Amino acid sequence: MNRGFSLLELLLVIALLIFLVGLTLPISLYFFQTILLDKATITVIDTLRRAQLQAMLQKNDSSFGVKIFPGAYYYVLFQGDSYDSRVQNEDEYFFVWGDIEVVSGRVDELVFSKFTGTPSITGTVYVTLGNNIEGININSEGKIERQ
Repeated sequence: MNRGFSLLELLLVIALLIFLVGLTLPISLYFFQTILLDKATITVIDTLRRAQLQAMLQKNDSSFGVKIFPGAYYYVLFQGDSYDSRVQNEDEYFFVWGDIEVVSGRVDELVFSKFTGTPSITGTVYVTLGNNIEGININSEGKIERQ
């Protein structure tokens, strides 16, 4: 009596495993990318709200803002009326993972005024990963929300 697996049985099991991996891998990668994009979007929103809050609390009697560098995979929370005239030792850098990019649209430097927290410019900031895009809208009253 033979007590092993035949070559045909072994090949069928391997083929079935390859088929299952082929079906689940794209879905898993899409899910993983969605989670990464969601986390990056939340981090950008938190950074914008933090700059706004620091301006409203008048930390160091100053305005605060966020500078976005498209294609550079990072952005900066800064203290001052503009990025060029900022207090450099107060800069906080935020890096995005891998292929995620923060795209400014027309909002590449956003400064929140002291006390009121109103933004210097309104518009949408986009966070992208491949073909997936998340939008963050900043309105004239300073409301920061996902689109």
